[in-house]
Amino acid sequence: MSKPETATTPDGTLPDGRSSTFKAPTWALAAAVVLILGAIAIYFIRQNNRIPNAIEALNAVKFRNLEGKDVQLDGLQDTFEIASNDHLNGPTFGEMRFDEGKDSGRLELLDVLGQCTREPEVAKEIFHKLITDGTTGGKIVACHMAFFLAQGGNLSREDLDGIAKCLDTSAEPTLRRKAQWALTRLVVSLDPSKRSVFIKLPEKPDVVKSGWRVATQDLKNYGVPYLRFMWSDPDACKAWWDTFGKSAAWNKEQARFVVTPVAP
Repeated sequence: MSKPETATTPDGTLPDGRSSTFKAPTWALAAAVVLILGAIAIYFIRQNNRIPNAIEALNAVKFRNLEGKDVQLDGLQDTFEIASNDHLNGPTFGEMRFDEGKDSGRLELLDVLGQCTREPEVAKEIFHKLITDGTTGGKIVACHMAFFLAQGGNLSREDLDGIAKCLDTSAEPTLRRKAQWALTRLVVSLDPSKRSVFIKLPEKPDVVKSGWRVATQDLKNYGVPYLRFMWSDPDACKAWWDTFGKSAAWNKEQARFVVTPVAP
């Protein structure tokens, strides 16, 4: 049995004068608008603070000093990656480890590495701030970010120069080592036949007491052979970069910078 229809007057009201449609109270509508606008405001405030907060946290990261009288580092063998876990089995020389008690930027580091792929524009802004005006810890993080940005084609020649500046003798030793490793991952030659040219260094200055050596490694990327470069120490890396770095050009297919022999 169907429900009887309720009669209404031509103006849409019931016979007793009540409206046939529900109308929310004015205060409820106003409250809803305020809540929506508030949520939007909070979102944009968080977005605006997101990058400055990340930069602040990453600049506060401290890494253990890699150099020491009991540690003999060799850039031809050691790696200088950031260890995500300090509880690895036994020490591994060359790993960049967070300083004890200074892990406030650990989650931010993991997040910004993800942003290199998910939100490259955000990651690039953070990178530029760190590599240009960052603390030693911030610049180490930027050097670590560089390879991940490069994989998406989001690293410029200017960015590469910013990393190379971290090789300067005035920089802290741990930062110099990280910049050296960043160049190992980012700079290659696509002409293995020129190996003998690339392993030559200028005459060793008297003030340099390091190994002063260059080595290459034969690798392939998507079937294309290339030379990877490694240096015994930051001084050798800087001298090599001063010679060959000017030729470094971005190669989209390899997602790396390619150097060519430079006439003396």
